[in-house]
Parts: sequence; C-alpha cells; structure tokens
Amino acid sequence: MKFRFTTDIYPEDERLDGWREEFGRRILNAELNSLGDPREPFRVHLEALQMGQVLFTDDHGTPASVTRNKKQAADGDDGFTFLVNRRGSLRLSQSGEITGHKNCGVTLLDHGRPFEVFCAAQEMPPAGQSPRWVYAYHVPRRLLLDAAPAAEGRVLAARPELLEYLVRYSEKMAGPHVSADAAMLASMGDHIFDLLVLMAGGGKDAAELAERRGLRAVRLQAILDFIGQNLDNPALDRDMIAAAHGIGTRYVSRLMEEHGETLSHYILRLRLDRAAAMLADPAWKNSRVSDIAYACGFSDLSYFNRAFRRRFGLSPSAARA
Repeated sequence: MKFRFTTDIYPEDERLDGWREEFGRRILNAELNSLGDPREPFRVHLEALQMGQVLFTDDHGTPASVTRNKKQAADGDDGFTFLVNRRGSLRLSQSGEITGHKNCGVTLLDHGRPFEVFCAAQEMPPAGQSPRWVYAYHVPRRLLLDAAPAAEGRVLAARPELLEYLVRYSEKMAGPHVSADAAMLASMGDHIFDLLVLMAGGGKDAAELAERRGLRAVRLQAILDFIGQNLDNPALDRDMIAAAHGIGTRYVSRLMEEHGETLSHYILRLRLDRAAAMLADPAWKNSRVSDIAYACGFSDLSYFNRAFRRRFGLSPSAARA
C-alpha cells in the first residue's frame, strides 16, 4: 500500500495548516511546525510505502519540526523510527539528550517517549531540489527489541556500507515503478529490517540472520545495478565488481550463482539484449553495427557477431534489417 501527501493541493496560505491537520494530527499524532522563512512558500511532499512490518517514508520539503508530547506518546504507537537524513541537517531531542547529524546519517527515534525533531535546510541545495530530505523507516517496538534489545534513540554509528546499501535500496522504493505485489514488498521489508537490525547492534542470532538474508539480498541488488550501469565498459568483470563493493571475488560469484546465472553469462546476456534493442532503435539507424557493439561493452567484433547469432539465431545485420 502506498500513501501520498503533498501540500500542493492547498492554496499557498493554507499549506501549513493543511499539513498540520491532515498529516500531523490525523496520521502522525504530533505537532508540526515550519522552520523556514515565513516569506518563502511552505511545501511538503511525502510518500509512504508499507512493506510487511516496515513502513518506509520519503519526505522532502522546506525546513520543519515534529514534536510529540507525553500525552501523544502514550497513544499506543510506541514503535521505533530510523531517520536517514539525505539533505540538510537533522537534530533529535529526546529524554534530555540532543543528538543529530548533517548530510547522510541515521538516527533512531523512540515513538514511546516524547521527542522533538528539527529538520533544517541545506545552505545551498541543488537547483530545483528541496532544502531538506529525509528517509524514515518505522518498525514495531517488539519486533526491533526482540532482534536488538539494546536499541534506543541515538545517532547510530552504522558501518558505512550498510547506510549506502540502505539508501540505494530505498531509492528503488521511492521510484514510480515500485512493485505493488504484497509478497514482494514484504520481502523487501525483511531486507530493510535486516539492515536496520545490523545498524542498531542486533543480538548474535539476529545479526547472523540479517547478514545471511537482508545484507546478501541488497548486496546482490547493488551488484546487479552496478553491472547495468557499467555494461559499456569492456573491463567489467568480477575483479572490478568486487573492488567497487569492497567484497571478495568468490563472494561475487556465489551471489550471482544464487541468483541463478553465472556472472559472465549474465553480463553477456544483458549486453546482447542491449545491442538488439539499439539495432531496432531508429535513433541508432545511422550507426555501424561495430559502433553499437563497442557501445555495449564488446571489444571483439567477431565474438559479438558469434554470440549474437547464438542468442537470437541471426546476425546483427539481419536483425537490423
């Protein structure tokens, strides 16, 4: 299930009140305030995606704060939210402690206790981009504490690769083509939860499960994405992939075999499929077959012709015709 909220549906002078009432009081049960320049237009755009037991939120807009008082914290929603700051700065005040970070970092927030979260603007945001941007992952209290008993609201000193994997994986969920299949979303939620457990310092058994399940899955996805982004590089191989992800070459091979295809076959198949698509694309009609082959990462034209014929049953030139 996906939920969208944007202040763009309100007249400009009603945006802040609409956001406070419709999202803050009715959904979040918290008080929301603007921290931006009152002379500037206020704006919030938020998308929430339920993935099994994990609720993922992509929230960006002008600077803002969220306050949950003692009465609101006793409403039965006592789960935890992992806040990943994508742009700007984030500061959390909870139980007398103040924590925060700038740029990309992760903070663990306890909904069962009063808190204040301040999301400030980046000084020079990219042109056309929101001055603040936050990913949030809400998980049930018992689920997290069973896996990571010592979890508490704080800035997490997560392994850099865990945060990178989490952000990359989440970018797919924030896109317009995310799967609507409930089982697929639940599986993705399990992978996200595993990364969060590792960040929160999960117990021995939970950490081992998270390494075997979620971390392997997101590493594999990162490898597949890397391959797709580097198909045009003739040097793309196991060594290049392993070096880019800080893992061993044998581990790369095992992950690909678990995926159901050897690395070399997977790369060749994607290159040939891309070449076939380019041969049929009018935008490449004036390009030579050799130019297309080289653009797809082939360095040997004879090998490309043989591999193309084996896969499609005809030569590249015949396929174009």
